[in-house]
Amino acid sequence: MLSNKIAVNIEDCIEQLRNINLSILKGRLERGNILIHLKNNKAYIGYDSYCNTWHEFLECINLNRETARQDMEIYDQFSFYILGKKEILQNCSYERLVRLLPIVKKEPQMKIDLLDMATKSNRADFDNNIKELKGLIPTDTCDKHFERVIDYEKCQNCGEFRKKLIAEISA
Repeated sequence: MLSNKIAVNIEDCIEQLRNINLSILKGRLERGNILIHLKNNKAYIGYDSYCNTWHEFLECINLNRETARQDMEIYDQFSFYILGKKEILQNCSYERLVRLLPIVKKEPQMKIDLLDMATKSNRADFDNNIKELKGLIPTDTCDKHFERVIDYEKCQNCGEFRKKLIAEISA
């Protein structure tokens, strides 16, 4: 489990950030949690005698702004689900969670299914599932049953899929 105790003063928080193992997902979640705490409490103001903005603070501690945003968003979106399941924490990669963020923003009710897919699927299946969820055409094909392909179209408003009519396919 993540440490529920976040340092009170900024120096201790910075020390915690420096000591986090970022090669594991748990470390990324810890960093996201600490960054959210610092940002929400505006604890960064006055750090190193000149930091007045979040951006200045991130530059001061040598942390890319986009990486900080992703860490905080991943913590915010997924920590509740990930921290309760050891399998996800051990087998899901940070990179896959980053790729799930835009989908979870549009479809928050899919979080559990998306985490399960990110944890259990191989690289090719994960890539194709992401493409499909974004409304793109996946690259996987079934060569064995290729003559029985059914074309689908996706509604741009509601996201529902329907079979294309034969007249539309031949046109």
